[in-house]
Amino acid sequence: MDLQKSIENKKEEINELIQKYKEHIKSGGLKEEEYKWLLFEKQKGLPALDKESIVDELFSLDYGNLLYHNAIAVMKHLRLDRKERYANALFSFYDESKDLEERIELFDKEVLLIYRELITHLGHHHDERTMSLLLSFKYPEKYALYKHSFYVQLCRLLGIKSKTAKNKKYIHYLQLVEIIKSIFIQTDIELLSLVQQYLPRGSYADPKYNLLTQDFLYTMLEKKDDNYELFEEVKALFKQRIREWENCKIAIGSDENKDFLRIEDRYKIIGSNHVHYELYCDKSSIFIDLHLEKAKNRSSKVLSFLKELSDFLVSKKYGDEFIEFINWEDDTGHYQSIRLKKDYPLEVVNPLTEVTIDGMIQSFIELDKIIGDDIREFLINNNQVENQLAEKYKAEKEMNTPLNQILYGPPGTGKTYTLQNKFVEHFTKREITITKEEYVKGVIQELSWWQVITLVLLDIKKGKVKDIHEHPYTKLKEQFSTSKTVMPTIWGQLQAHTLLRCPNVNVEKRQEPLYFWKDENSNWSIIQEDLETAYNEIIDVYGGINNYVPETGKTIKNYEFVTFHQSFTYEDFIEGIKPDLEDNTGGDVKYRIKDGVFKSICKRAAKDPENKYALFIDEINRGNVSAIFGELITLIEESKRLGKEEALQVTLPYSKEKFGVPDNLYIIGTMNTADRSVEALDTALRRRFTFEEMMPDYEVIESENSLGIDLKEVLETINARIEVLLDRDHLIGHSYFLGVDSIATLMARFKNNIIPLLQEYFYGDYGKIGLVLGKGFVTKTEGMKVSFASFDYDSEMYQDKITYTLESIKNEVEFREAIDALLIKK
Repeated sequence: MDLQKSIENKKEEINELIQKYKEHIKSGGLKEEEYKWLLFEKQKGLPALDKESIVDELFSLDYGNLLYHNAIAVMKHLRLDRKERYANALFSFYDESKDLEERIELFDKEVLLIYRELITHLGHHHDERTMSLLLSFKYPEKYALYKHSFYVQLCRLLGIKSKTAKNKKYIHYLQLVEIIKSIFIQTDIELLSLVQQYLPRGSYADPKYNLLTQDFLYTMLEKKDDNYELFEEVKALFKQRIREWENCKIAIGSDENKDFLRIEDRYKIIGSNHVHYELYCDKSSIFIDLHLEKAKNRSSKVLSFLKELSDFLVSKKYGDEFIEFINWEDDTGHYQSIRLKKDYPLEVVNPLTEVTIDGMIQSFIELDKIIGDDIREFLINNNQVENQLAEKYKAEKEMNTPLNQILYGPPGTGKTYTLQNKFVEHFTKREITITKEEYVKGVIQELSWWQVITLVLLDIKKGKVKDIHEHPYTKLKEQFSTSKTVMPTIWGQLQAHTLLRCPNVNVEKRQEPLYFWKDENSNWSIIQEDLETAYNEIIDVYGGINNYVPETGKTIKNYEFVTFHQSFTYEDFIEGIKPDLEDNTGGDVKYRIKDGVFKSICKRAAKDPENKYALFIDEINRGNVSAIFGELITLIEESKRLGKEEALQVTLPYSKEKFGVPDNLYIIGTMNTADRSVEALDTALRRRFTFEEMMPDYEVIESENSLGIDLKEVLETINARIEVLLDRDHLIGHSYFLGVDSIATLMARFKNNIIPLLQEYFYGDYGKIGLVLGKGFVTKTEGMKVSFASFDYDSEMYQDKITYTLESIKNEVEFREAIDALLIKK
């Protein structure tokens, strides 16, 4: 059915809304929205298409409340830092000779690309609502204002499906507006007369009735709608996605209503009637909240406890940039909500997409990272948590992990997954807890000498080499550098990056970028224009240091991750002599002693004894452990760590430094027993590590699924046969049977993972593979006849040789038959 027909079929409903709209106007309701007509009269046809002025004029326009402040903030940022490219994007966007859909797509992509150069983690807020306003101001007789919320409601009213694809909704909306306008608006003389009567003098004439049509739809569909029906769909999708997330750190709580869905933490500590998270809808937006509620219990004891908790959380000073405290009941004496500053306005976002729902889930995880541990510990300390739950939480937080540990087991049992999901969190620090000093240290550690010198000169403007050497940034860099001659290094770097036109530096060979300058008094400075041209990024780094504000979601990783392999050496792990690509001057290749990954993390841990650090070593058994650790194998013992009574240090062979292993460094490795058994490991290594076996976990596999195949039974059957034919070190892990949502996926897992593993296990002995998988996967051929070349050799023994080959399974029917044969089902 076409759009015109759909709208005509709803003629009665739309006429009823128009009558209500007329009553609304007569009662003075147009007063609230008359500012739109006044703005359009004042700003119609703007901005002018002049590349020199278009951005400034666009930014100077009065948008009233038609544009959310985030979009204006982005405009301001682009105006300051990417003005020319933003102007080019606008010019293309306003080019009426091009197709509108093409312009919308291009403008969205181009503005995002430009903004990503400035901010990598925020949206550009030039969505279809913003674009509709820009187009409507410029060409008011052609375009209409748009909001996602009443567009969705309009589609529901008409019984048609709203567009969900990005940048497709506005064009669909314009089509609907044109039809509604022609059938209902411009033909209703009474309506047009009422609007003229109630609008103030100086209002936009609106000759094509685009503004009037928009106001009618907005007033009758958005203002009357509380979005609770939409929120019901959001809650349903939210519950579904929570179930689909693996090891999700939040869970669905025990209560919900039309405007909220209760959420609890994974420990089931935050989730009671009085203290819980909520996905909360206030008619126009969805919020991520923690609620402190008296509920039906108005006892003084409950209120006193909630006030104590509220005061405790306020005292933590989390930072206004992340959360806000909300008081919506005056009689309680405490804040009832702590809200993450990341809401989901229903007029802006489509809440029914997987991406949006996943964003909401992640937002709860972020909120829990900020306040969760403080709340849980407060509740536990005040005896508000069941003992069993409290003990489980404490055990996990204390992480009774040995300093040296190896997770071992067959392929696919989740060893690397456990590293990344169980252990990494314990060695990750939220940036909200990081001081400016810690942030600066992290920045300086990643920079080369010439970059640090640049930051120093940006800070002091002008100075001698001695001034540069004494600056805090230089002292920080000195801590992380292996250079023993810092002053000469500073001299060399300054001269190597000095502008060629500088008369006071005679070094012939220079290295890009060039922007340093030395005057006749040996004062060094930066020529700003050359810096902006050659290396503008360092200015952002400097600004980031000076204007440091922690951002939720950002973290500091107190760990390193490395994978051992056959060519991994002591020089990679501890220290070695490497070409100096940072401090060489004059163009000559020099060499220096460079720290390996283990020495680097040891130095970081030693300088930060208050925090835990970790080195994760994947596939530890694939490297030559004795050669890689060298003389340090003794130092990793718990009793030999720095700070212990039996602490040991050694002198490193290259740097001649004294070196020991700090007692806050965990070494956690994984090993695949299909490559090598634990018994085959170096004896010295085995003595110094605790081993935790990780075998297939059949309970995590869903037996009941839409495939009609018991995946748990399949894996148990395969592994039982492998253990008899080989051993338990060569079983197949459960991970190959997780996330199997179709027969095609399962077929791919057999073809790409399970069968190749069995080929490796049995060295190409397809007869044994047949014993494991059955005749549906392996074919036996008897008495294969081959004509050999004429040669004096006994070939009779090969004339009737039995051969085995893998079956080529072509479709789902054949695959199901093969699985039935594997499970010995008739």
